[in-house]
Amino acid sequence: MFADQSSRPHTSWKIHVLILALFVVLTVIFTWPFVLHLHDSVTSAGFGPDQMFATWAIGWIVHAATTSQRFFDANIFYPTKDALLYSDPFLSTALIMSPITFLLKDPLLAYNLFILLTFILSGFGAYLLLHFYTKNIPAAVVAGVAFAFSPFRMGWIGQAHILTLLYLPFAVYFFEQYLLTKWPRYLWISSLFFAFQLYQSVYAAAYSMFFFVAFAVFRLWRHQVSRSRLFWMHFGSITVCIGLISILYFGPFLKFHASQPKLQTNLKNIQISSVQPIDFFSPQLDNNRTYSYLVKKKYLPK
Repeated sequence: MFADQSSRPHTSWKIHVLILALFVVLTVIFTWPFVLHLHDSVTSAGFGPDQMFATWAIGWIVHAATTSQRFFDANIFYPTKDALLYSDPFLSTALIMSPITFLLKDPLLAYNLFILLTFILSGFGAYLLLHFYTKNIPAAVVAGVAFAFSPFRMGWIGQAHILTLLYLPFAVYFFEQYLLTKWPRYLWISSLFFAFQLYQSVYAAAYSMFFFVAFAVFRLWRHQVSRSRLFWMHFGSITVCIGLISILYFGPFLKFHASQPKLQTNLKNIQISSVQPIDFFSPQLDNNRTYSYLVKKKYLPK
């Protein structure tokens, strides 16, 4: 799986573009008719209030960033301070979709487009990674489809914090590119995707951080990159950047939850909410042929 990639034939970028277009088409098919209702509906597979909360959070973050409002001191649950921290702030989503939210003043459209984007980029990222390892286009496409449109993911189509592992395949892919070429830019791009994965949600940070760090350590050991002074210079800079942002992001979140006893959980609740092996092979909820029910915009809070 980790054999030398340099001797393998190069695939034209045009093929990759066609595969990306394929995942766009598959996303429209699998989520139909959701694409027709991006302005007036949210998916209801999962828990409807979560979709509405995420839509509001995206709008609030852009509003706070472009005004004098305190970032975490959101306009709910007055007089509670730092109310945004009651749940995941969806920082990565808000940042990526900020042009739409800011220019069009439509956080619902931004959120729905991001939901579609999770399927497109999850599939394409998995395809790129498997194609890097195997150079087998059909096998890589199958892997991308399986990763993006598994029944478990489709059954929770409305849960952005569950769907958003789209950054992780790109983080691994560009990390492998760095090991192959030793070009620092690939290390920085990989770290950028890893950072987006961390700041998407606490869920994503919890289970992606341990995987990626363990993977990176193993691959660095295999390639003996630790002997490179240039690597340690870039690695140190990246660690400082991600560390500082993490302190500013996760620090207030952990402090807020520690001060709220009712937000604490226990092992029993974690087990109840945990994924089971069968969940990956069957949708969790009653779904139509595209796994997508719609909740009308009138249910969104004003």
